[in-house]
Amino acid sequence: AAFYKREMLDDTKLGKDFFDSDYFVFQEEFDLSWRAALRGWKCVFTPSAVVYHIGSGTFRKMSKRAKYLLERNRIWTIAKNLQPGLVRYCLPRIIIYEIIYLPFIVIKGDIGVVGKARIHSISNMNRFIKKRKYIQEKCTATPGEIRKLMTHRNYMKYVLGKN
Repeated sequence: AAFYKREMLDDTKLGKDFFDSDYFVFQEEFDLSWRAALRGWKCVFTPSAVVYHIGSGTFRKMSKRAKYLLERNRIWTIAKNLQPGLVRYCLPRIIIYEIIYLPFIVIKGDIGVVGKARIHSISNMNRFIKKRKYIQEKCTATPGEIRKLMTHRNYMKYVLGKN
């Protein structure tokens, strides 16, 4: 669950959109948070917060359509928000993710849907290059500040329950 200040939403919107309307669902809140960080807004992760979520508003299970949208929007989010000064830092991590992810999509039979999502995201990249230019021009945070945000959190302690 997320709470946003109206000033942050106004400061980070794309045209008239707070959330990127090209996404439909999935990754839109991550995209907004990344844009907010690029504009110098503070994003706070509170692992002790409890949110009760009854079902799924759009997708009851991880359908092929959901996997498609997740993958497509993941690529668009990276393409729009990753600062040039962070490519060298992030690229090895993206490659490791891809290597680890490949066997899972093969075993689950999702290679076709993931491939289709990647082709669609790349073939529609012109629209996102324009958004990228807009986002990067408005950026006030340095690559060093964003890298610090990326490395600050130890998500595994929340996943595994370790401190």
